[in-house]
Amino acid sequence: MEMTLSDGALASYSCGVRFLDAYLAAALFCGTGAAVLFLILNGFLTVMERTAQEKAVRYAQYSFSSENAAFLHYPMTRTTTRVLLGIAVAGVLLISFVLSLSPLRARLFATETSIIETGCHVLKPYREVFDRNLVEFQYQYGRGKGGFDALEISQTGKRSLSVDLRGSPYLKNLVALAPEAMNRYFDELKAEGKALPQL
Repeated sequence: MEMTLSDGALASYSCGVRFLDAYLAAALFCGTGAAVLFLILNGFLTVMERTAQEKAVRYAQYSFSSENAAFLHYPMTRTTTRVLLGIAVAGVLLISFVLSLSPLRARLFATETSIIETGCHVLKPYREVFDRNLVEFQYQYGRGKGGFDALEISQTGKRSLSVDLRGSPYLKNLVALAPEAMNRYFDELKAEGKALPQL
């Protein structure tokens, strides 16, 4: 008998579609951050250029001709802006590609003897099997802006799996699979005065 523990986004779609979705999501996230940073830097360069031009005008009035004061200008500001924009775009595309190379879970489920994760790695489907007699379960949580509640599944020699507990429709199955770790999750919710989820 199988017990579903977690479903991934777009689980019913092909690996190609899921890879493209992951890439676009990563590009949107990285692009937003890069755009904010670029606007701040561009504003700083603009202020620097205006300040230099004002100094050049004052220098020309009280010392030499405007031609002799031209060295105080920043003719490379626009070029610098274009270069920085190009670097930002290239960085976003590269980082987004690297992030989308991570395994994309389609389904995580348990049988009587195993815990099995299926999904896509780049454009190829994968299936990873964990032995229920060898795995360890641990409740992990964090609070603050990036707060989370997760069940970590680990087995020596394999990468760890993480199941998001917040809003999970499979809490009943997770309790049956890892009662001690899930009890720690419920205890933490009680200590924080939060309502326990319905199983």
